[in-house]
Amino acid sequence: MSRSDGEEIFLTQNTFSQETNDDNLDLCNFFLEYDTTTTSETYSVACSDISEDEGFSNPKLTQSDDELFLNVSKIESKSHQPSTSRFHEPKTDKEIEDMLSKKFADSTMSKIKWATTLFKQWKSTRNIRANDPNVGLSPIRVDLAEMSLDELNYSISRFICEVRKTDGTEYPPDTLYSLVICLQLYMDTLGYNHKFLSDSSFIQIKNSLDNVMKLRAEVRVPKKQAEEISLEEEEKLWASGSLGSDNARHLLNTLVYLIGLNFALRGGQEHRDLKGGNSSQFQINEKIGSKCLIYTEAKSKADQGGIKHKNVKRKSVVAYQNTENQARCVVNLFELYASHCPPFPRKIDALYLRPLKIPNGNIWYADQPIGRHSLANIVASICQEAGIGGYRTNHSLRASAATRMYDAGVDEQLICEVTGHRSNAVRNYKRTNEKQKRKINSVIQGRTDSENDDSRKFKISKSDGNLSITLNISMK
Repeated sequence: MSRSDGEEIFLTQNTFSQETNDDNLDLCNFFLEYDTTTTSETYSVACSDISEDEGFSNPKLTQSDDELFLNVSKIESKSHQPSTSRFHEPKTDKEIEDMLSKKFADSTMSKIKWATTLFKQWKSTRNIRANDPNVGLSPIRVDLAEMSLDELNYSISRFICEVRKTDGTEYPPDTLYSLVICLQLYMDTLGYNHKFLSDSSFIQIKNSLDNVMKLRAEVRVPKKQAEEISLEEEEKLWASGSLGSDNARHLLNTLVYLIGLNFALRGGQEHRDLKGGNSSQFQINEKIGSKCLIYTEAKSKADQGGIKHKNVKRKSVVAYQNTENQARCVVNLFELYASHCPPFPRKIDALYLRPLKIPNGNIWYADQPIGRHSLANIVASICQEAGIGGYRTNHSLRASAATRMYDAGVDEQLICEVTGHRSNAVRNYKRTNEKQKRKINSVIQGRTDSENDDSRKFKISKSDGNLSITLNISMK
């Protein structure tokens, strides 16, 4: 790697060993020689990295041993004085425990809480039945957090077989799988490195889950996915007035739509966490004579910022100005939205603000974030207003961005740069569109519809002395 690459140059142990091969180096002579050949200015340069925080505001060292001793004494005396700004307040054991328990995303922690609560309810119900000597059940007295390997095997395998919904119906196989994973993650928050489905120590849990999932295969419910929004449907949103900039509500809805689409954001919390105030994640810039809007990710599901993700490059996506249709340009509409927001400084940093019922002059929005549920329902509501059916959520914008890029033949690596995926999970958005489905079915039926035939057709026929040439070209 060349230095021009901008990478840091690290000094390794080998580097030092090459420079100090002489084991008999006289360190005393070295420092004496250094002392007689340097000036006070050199000392200042050599010690310039000593900050004011360590005791030197402007270190002016001389060659006087007395002065050196005096300076060192000042540093030592100050270092023993308590500091009120350098260090945080001491953490209690409870605070450390709470911090360690929050190692996963909030959505994951909610699922973990659901799984552990359900397990406790099941254990309590089972123990009530175990009190009846005629039933012949062994009670489970130990809390989940304190169970041994054998106790975990015993209890979780029976939990898998016995747990049901509140209405008495069976959980689908995928839900049972999620329950086991959430219980494993709960143990992880307590410092245990249990692997319920891969460690042979938990073979009873794995086999129980596998068998129950097979028995309930017929009740498996297809996972409900947010449907993408086609270009035709998007045109309908604009034409119906569901998207626009004529008032505070329409402008906010449109900004949510365009930002979610252009930057392939996840629905829900990722939209909610966007910063647009004093610490904005968005920047207006100009590249090659055209304005652009740059989005920089702060924290996401794929990047929690811990040790595991310390080398992950933060997602940064650029949306360029739509010069062909300024009224639908995300850059222009972002600037318009910003001009109607309260001036700086603001109380909050949220990007999406609550629309005022009555605008205050040029100010359309309050210095308050839009409600959580109102934000989460924006895409569903505008699609409903425009008469667009199907399951549409804010996550549909992310699905639409990825699907459109796949359909256009964009390289998968470039797609991942926009979506922020770090695995092949991005391929879940590689969905078959209606035109492709029609073409596949026409092939199965042994016919070639003109609208599905990509080939060029050339036909020459002659009748009654007249030459007829037919040329059919289908351009996709």
